[in-house]
Amino acid sequence: MEVIRRVADEAPVCVDPSAEDPEAYITYRDHVPVAVGGNARGEQTIDALGLRRRELNSDREEHLERLRMLQAVASSPDVPNELRAQASALLTKATAV
Repeated sequence: MEVIRRVADEAPVCVDPSAEDPEAYITYRDHVPVAVGGNARGEQTIDALGLRRRELNSDREEHLERLRMLQAVASSPDVPNELRAQASALLTKATAV
């Protein structure tokens, strides 16, 4: 006997960012993507999209280093006010969602 399945009855394997918030499934530890709570859909999406590729991890690590440097400049009382303000503005712009 042939079993007929409807597409509407299928459970999604990957996260659909047009219909769900990816942050519920994928987060980052430093610059490396991880599935939130080890959930299977987050893990499958990370694997399917190659989000742990070496070049992506390297790019994210470099970006994170720049953000940390801006944070250090923006919060240092030893840095002139104008430079701290510029660093703070750049940090705000770089982290805007």
